[in-house]
Amino acid sequence: IGSSPDFRKSHVRQAEENDVYSVAINAFDFPVKQSQWMNKNLLAVEGVQKIKTDEVTLEKVDDTWVFARQNFIGDALELDETKVSELINFLENLSVTGIAENSDELKGLEKKQLTLITDDATWQYEFITKAEKYYVRRNDIPRIFTLSKMYYDRIANITVASLAKTNGDDDKTIFEAPPQLEQLTNQPDGP
Repeated sequence: IGSSPDFRKSHVRQAEENDVYSVAINAFDFPVKQSQWMNKNLLAVEGVQKIKTDEVTLEKVDDTWVFARQNFIGDALELDETKVSELINFLENLSVTGIAENSDELKGLEKKQLTLITDDATWQYEFITKAEKYYVRRNDIPRIFTLSKMYYDRIANITVASLAKTNGDDDKTIFEAPPQLEQLTNQPDGP
């Protein structure tokens, strides 16, 4: 595909041939970069029934999401359906930005694990960050992909606190120390 002789037309010739044709196509519809041809939503998953991380497991029971497991001390928290809906939306629209150029540099780095279970399959994801760049890998594809910070922050950092209803009045997270414990830890050292 070569120059453009007219609006919405391009000069085209077949490789190894000398004949050139004027064809009704736009040259910009045929990008040359690999990342421009890639399906950016190839890691998106629909129909999620269960979400598992090291900290929390969510399960869909009768069209309602519930905490199936949560690692924290204290009373059970109530799941915020709006936050879960937002998370599901991120998972169903997960979009990569490209293919990691040097995936060997990412070996040995800490990975955040995420497992998504649908009626048909189980998908295991690894989220990696290095030098303000974000990456994702899925178990069925041998490549590592680049990812925006927005997707990384929302999906790789799923916690109980990010999905639980807040207590409304003071909007404290569940990990803040109770006032009595905070007073004890802020005391000056003894004699």
